[in-house]
Amino acid sequence: MMQIRTFRDKKRFIFEPLSAGWIPHQYEETKQYGSFYKLRPEWTVVDVGAWIGLWTVWVASQVEKVYSLEPVPECFKNLKNNLKLNKISNVELSEMALFSESGMREMDVTGVTSASTMVDAWRFGAEHLYDGGRKIKVQTKTWDDWVNWFGIQEVNLVKIDVEGAELHVLSGMNKVLPERIEVAIYHLDAPLIKIMNILYPKGYILDGFGYYDCRAINKGKPHSAFFRRQDISYESPQRYIIGSYELPSRELMYNGLAFYLESMGVKNER
Repeated sequence: MMQIRTFRDKKRFIFEPLSAGWIPHQYEETKQYGSFYKLRPEWTVVDVGAWIGLWTVWVASQVEKVYSLEPVPECFKNLKNNLKLNKISNVELSEMALFSESGMREMDVTGVTSASTMVDAWRFGAEHLYDGGRKIKVQTKTWDDWVNWFGIQEVNLVKIDVEGAELHVLSGMNKVLPERIEVAIYHLDAPLIKIMNILYPKGYILDGFGYYDCRAINKGKPHSAFFRRQDISYESPQRYIIGSYELPSRELMYNGLAFYLESMGVKNER
């Protein structure tokens, strides 16, 4: 077990160095999930796929209430410890996963626990992530069942990063639709176009992207997409600082769309 403290905001985290897969830039990257839309102190936010609590810990001091979900037992334990370590008291925890059905489901806990998946997300090209892992049964709830269980009436922002199961989480959203959704788009089973096909009929529009830090292997490429319900007024996104580069939101949007056009074989001319 190891404990570290972040340089800028002095947050502390406990994690397993051999299995957690900690990369120095991950904490800075995860902040993008809360930096695109300016956080407000009265907000209720939800962290789906909390892992050891990087985003939960960072966002908790900026909003009124956080709900945090994590199904992997050792990650959930570290999540609880990290909340205690940072003296955070406004977070409600759920040791379960959101999915398209409520019940029990098999999950692959990978050797690097941050990659644990319910949809065999690493079957092509990243099979090594399963080394040293195991299979477990976890409780699942649909978004609708989960918000009803907690009696939640409004969600201002939800972050979803669940290693390829993002489509399953989104498909279970029909009630208490979040005002804003920030979702990982780099997993095999959750490409942007499929996410848009689910969210646009529910009344969402795409506002922009979050990007890999300059120290990451995939630096400069989008790892998340930001959606807003059409009945929520547009807010000018904040500017991002990626490594030593500061980019305006319009340029970020263009870069993200260009990347996906190129990945689909569409020639891009500016």
